[in-house]
Amino acid sequence: MVDELGAGSFDLVVAHGVLHHLDDTEADAFFALARAALEAGGRVVTADGCWVDGQSRMTRYLLARDRGRHVRTESGYRTLAERHFPSVVSDIRHDTSRVPYTIDYLVCSGQ
Repeated sequence: MVDELGAGSFDLVVAHGVLHHLDDTEADAFFALARAALEAGGRVVTADGCWVDGQSRMTRYLLARDRGRHVRTESGYRTLAERHFPSVVSDIRHDTSRVPYTIDYLVCSGQ
């Protein structure tokens, strides 16, 4: 499939609210495809709901009822990304929505 898209053709791949819908095998395939599609210096940016210690009961309730069955911890998302990218930066945010929700933003690069 990368050949159809053009290997090394993209400087940015964005997956907003995707990974928590993918099991580990599917997420691994996503990162492999994204890595192959990136040009040198390109990045993958993801954003997904995330479990963290100390979350409010409302946040945990909303995450538990998300249609995505694979909400992970920060280390769970990082582990998947680090199989394909030597540089993975995680930013856990609690202030991006009007409802109580925790999102893990990952920025993955080959450098």
